[in-house]
Amino acid sequence: MSATILSVDIGNSRTHWGRYEDGILVRNGNLSSREPTLNFNEILGLGENDRPVDGVVACSVVPHVSTKLQDAATSAGIPCEFLTHERVGHLRINYQNPTEIGPDRLANSLGGFLHAEPPFIVIDMGTAVTLDAVTAANGYEGGAIAPGFALLSEYLIEKTALLPPLDLTRIHRRTGIGRSTTEAMEVGCTKGFAGMIRELVATTCEEIQDIDGLEPSVLVTGGSFNWVKESWIGNLPFYPHLTLEGVLSRAPDLLADAGIGRPNS
Repeated sequence: MSATILSVDIGNSRTHWGRYEDGILVRNGNLSSREPTLNFNEILGLGENDRPVDGVVACSVVPHVSTKLQDAATSAGIPCEFLTHERVGHLRINYQNPTEIGPDRLANSLGGFLHAEPPFIVIDMGTAVTLDAVTAANGYEGGAIAPGFALLSEYLIEKTALLPPLDLTRIHRRTGIGRSTTEAMEVGCTKGFAGMIRELVATTCEEIQDIDGLEPSVLVTGGSFNWVKESWIGNLPFYPHLTLEGVLSRAPDLLADAGIGRPNS
């Protein structure tokens, strides 16, 4: 049975979505999670140009936006299910309190299996940076949460009186020496951000090697990748839709009660 599935990743700043037809991504985009009038009808296929999707699978860290999506889908008679720690299939969880794990982090870990064998690390560079480790021995181990690039730069400006605002769309610093205040801020944010990621990866790799005796693969996703792509991390594989892929991988089970078929891999 063919199926058109909408996979949705609801984050603090943006809601990333992808429309998949028989497991193939045919369209994707972003909505603002902070828009008070956020409307999901168009991406549900309720506009003039598409037919409605057969089902929706989502992960979310913003409950009130989850409710909007659920209500819109329910009103249109479209089944809508959310990923939780209890609905992750083959992913074993080695974590003190699984209820604390963000569903986006679980989705990233599930997406990692589509591109690598354990052990692997997934770095998601969004509003916050999350790093998640999956080992061969124990499955999902946990990881790290740190400020994202935009938060880092905005906090610097917010908490100082004389520093100017930065245009994040124009930052492009290769040098380590800023020769104006703006350049110095750009260097501090970009190089500092890249250094933070590098250290997080290094310490996590060490611990994974202690557990599995293997060097983990490192996969990257998230919108802030642009800020460090020219540094060492630019050599790592980047998967812009990894979270959506992870959520989609659970669609057959999440939507089983609706009789929706398994997407092609």
